Amino acid sequence: MKDEPGVVGRIIAAVSELGINVVNEVTSAIDHQNFHRVDLLLDWTTSKFPQRTASSTRTRSHYRDYHSLFPTGIRRYVELFDSIMAHCENVILHEDVNGISLPVISLQEVQTPTHLQPYGPVTVNRHANHAYHVEIDLPAPLITRLRLKLA
Repeated sequence: MKDEPGVVGRIIAAVSELGINVVNEVTSAIDHQNFHRVDLLLDWTTSKFPQRTASSTRTRSHYRDYHSLFPTGIRRYVELFDSIMAHCENVILHEDVNGISLPVISLQEVQTPTHLQPYGPVTVNRHANHAYHVEIDLPAPLITRLRLKLA
Protein backbone atom coordinates (compact mmCIF):
# COMPACT_ATOMS: atom_id res chain seq x y z
CA MET A 1 0.00 0.00 0.00
CA LYS A 2 1.04 3.57 -0.44
CA ASP A 3 2.21 5.05 2.84
CA GLU A 4 -0.42 7.72 3.45
CA PRO A 5 -2.21 8.89 6.58
CA GLY A 6 -5.22 6.70 7.34
CA VAL A 7 -4.36 3.68 5.17
CA VAL A 8 -4.41 1.26 8.12
CA GLY A 9 -7.75 2.64 9.27
CA ARG A 10 -9.17 2.11 5.81
CA ILE A 11 -8.18 -1.55 5.67
CA ILE A 12 -9.50 -2.10 9.21
CA ALA A 13 -12.79 -0.50 8.10
CA ALA A 14 -12.94 -2.93 5.18
CA VAL A 15 -12.49 -5.89 7.55
CA SER A 16 -14.90 -4.48 10.16
CA GLU A 17 -17.61 -3.95 7.57
CA LEU A 18 -17.85 -7.73 7.27
CA GLY A 19 -17.89 -8.24 11.06
CA ILE A 20 -14.53 -10.02 11.03
CA ASN A 21 -12.57 -10.06 14.29
CA VAL A 22 -8.96 -8.84 14.03
CA VAL A 23 -6.89 -11.18 16.21
CA ASN A 24 -3.51 -9.59 15.41
CA GLU A 25 -2.41 -6.56 13.42
CA VAL A 26 1.16 -5.74 12.41
CA THR A 27 1.97 -2.74 10.25
CA SER A 28 5.26 -1.40 9.00
CA ALA A 29 6.28 1.51 6.83
CA ILE A 30 9.16 1.44 4.40
CA ASP A 31 10.12 5.10 4.37
CA HIS A 32 12.61 5.15 1.52
CA GLN A 33 10.05 3.56 -0.82
CA ASN A 34 6.93 5.25 0.61
CA PHE A 35 5.20 1.86 1.11
CA HIS A 36 3.14 0.52 3.99
CA ARG A 37 2.63 -3.18 4.76
CA VAL A 38 -0.30 -4.46 6.81
CA ASP A 39 -0.48 -8.04 8.09
CA LEU A 40 -3.69 -9.19 9.78
CA LEU A 41 -4.67 -12.44 11.46
CA LEU A 42 -8.45 -12.70 11.25
CA ASP A 43 -11.11 -14.73 13.00
CA TRP A 44 -14.16 -15.35 10.83
CA THR A 45 -16.41 -16.84 13.56
CA THR A 46 -18.03 -13.47 14.38
CA SER A 47 -18.31 -12.37 10.76
CA LYS A 48 -21.12 -12.25 8.23
CA PHE A 49 -19.44 -15.34 6.70
CA PRO A 50 -18.57 -17.69 9.59
CA GLN A 51 -18.87 -20.79 7.41
CA ARG A 52 -16.41 -21.67 4.69
CA THR A 53 -18.71 -21.88 1.66
CA ALA A 54 -17.80 -22.19 -1.99
CA SER A 55 -18.08 -19.21 -4.30
CA SER A 56 -20.23 -19.55 -7.39
CA THR A 57 -18.86 -20.72 -10.72
CA ARG A 58 -19.57 -17.26 -12.11
CA THR A 59 -17.57 -15.62 -9.30
CA ARG A 60 -14.64 -18.00 -9.78
CA SER A 61 -14.68 -17.24 -13.48
CA HIS A 62 -14.82 -13.49 -12.82
CA TYR A 63 -11.78 -13.68 -10.47
CA ARG A 64 -9.82 -16.28 -12.47
CA ASP A 65 -6.78 -13.97 -12.74
CA TYR A 66 -6.72 -13.48 -8.95
CA HIS A 67 -6.33 -17.11 -7.83
CA SER A 68 -2.70 -16.47 -6.85
CA LEU A 69 -3.78 -13.59 -4.57
CA PHE A 70 -6.56 -15.22 -2.57
CA PRO A 71 -8.71 -18.39 -2.49
CA THR A 72 -11.21 -17.41 -5.20
CA GLY A 73 -13.17 -20.61 -4.61
CA ILE A 74 -14.14 -19.54 -1.08
CA ARG A 75 -16.90 -16.93 -0.88
CA ARG A 76 -15.75 -15.10 2.24
CA TYR A 77 -12.35 -14.38 0.71
CA VAL A 78 -14.01 -12.94 -2.37
CA GLU A 79 -16.16 -10.74 -0.11
CA LEU A 80 -13.10 -9.62 1.87
CA PHE A 81 -11.15 -8.86 -1.28
CA ASP A 82 -14.05 -6.81 -2.64
CA SER A 83 -14.38 -4.91 0.64
CA ILE A 84 -10.64 -4.15 0.77
CA MET A 85 -10.66 -2.94 -2.82
CA ALA A 86 -13.76 -0.78 -2.20
CA HIS A 87 -12.07 0.92 0.76
CA CYS A 88 -8.46 0.98 -0.40
CA GLU A 89 -8.27 0.65 -4.19
CA ASN A 90 -6.55 4.00 -4.73
CA VAL A 91 -3.78 3.20 -2.20
CA ILE A 92 -3.19 -0.46 -3.11
CA LEU A 93 -0.11 -0.91 -5.26
CA HIS A 94 -0.32 -2.94 -8.47
CA GLU A 95 2.20 -5.06 -10.31
CA ASP A 96 2.29 -6.45 -13.82
CA VAL A 97 1.95 -10.24 -13.85
CA ASN A 98 2.10 -11.69 -17.36
CA GLY A 99 0.59 -8.55 -18.84
CA ILE A 100 -2.17 -8.27 -16.22
CA SER A 101 -2.12 -5.50 -13.60
CA LEU A 102 -2.85 -7.16 -10.25
CA PRO A 103 -3.08 -5.57 -6.80
CA VAL A 104 -0.22 -6.38 -4.43
CA ILE A 105 -2.36 -8.16 -1.89
CA SER A 106 -2.32 -11.65 -0.43
CA LEU A 107 -5.11 -13.35 1.50
CA GLN A 108 -4.19 -16.77 2.87
CA GLU A 109 -6.21 -19.20 4.89
CA VAL A 110 -4.63 -20.42 8.12
CA GLN A 111 -6.01 -23.52 9.76
CA THR A 112 -6.75 -23.38 13.48
CA PRO A 113 -4.62 -25.87 15.40
CA THR A 114 -6.79 -28.82 16.42
CA HIS A 115 -5.69 -28.77 20.08
CA LEU A 116 -7.18 -25.30 20.69
CA GLN A 117 -10.59 -25.10 22.29
CA PRO A 118 -12.80 -22.11 21.43
CA TYR A 119 -14.38 -20.32 24.39
CA GLY A 120 -16.30 -17.63 22.53
CA PRO A 121 -15.73 -13.93 21.97
CA VAL A 122 -13.72 -11.80 24.38
CA THR A 123 -14.65 -8.15 24.89
CA VAL A 124 -11.98 -5.54 25.60
CA ASN A 125 -13.16 -2.20 27.01
CA ARG A 126 -11.34 0.92 28.13
CA HIS A 127 -11.01 1.15 31.88
CA ALA A 128 -13.34 3.76 33.34
CA ASN A 129 -10.75 5.40 35.62
CA HIS A 130 -7.35 4.74 34.03
CA ALA A 131 -6.53 6.05 30.56
CA TYR A 132 -4.00 3.35 29.66
CA HIS A 133 -5.79 0.36 31.18
CA VAL A 134 -8.34 -2.02 29.71
CA GLU A 135 -10.94 -4.37 31.14
CA ILE A 136 -11.24 -7.79 29.51
CA ASP A 137 -14.54 -9.65 29.81
CA LEU A 138 -13.68 -13.33 29.45
CA PRO A 139 -16.26 -16.06 28.82
CA ALA A 140 -17.26 -17.94 32.00
CA PRO A 141 -15.87 -21.35 30.83
CA LEU A 142 -12.48 -19.76 30.22
CA ILE A 143 -12.44 -18.10 33.65
CA THR A 144 -13.26 -21.45 35.26
CA ARG A 145 -10.49 -23.20 33.34
CA LEU A 146 -7.95 -20.48 34.22
CA ARG A 147 -8.87 -20.67 37.93
CA LEU A 148 -8.48 -24.45 37.92
CA LYS A 149 -5.08 -24.25 36.20
CA LEU A 150 -3.75 -21.42 38.37
CA ALA A 151 -5.09 -22.66 41.73
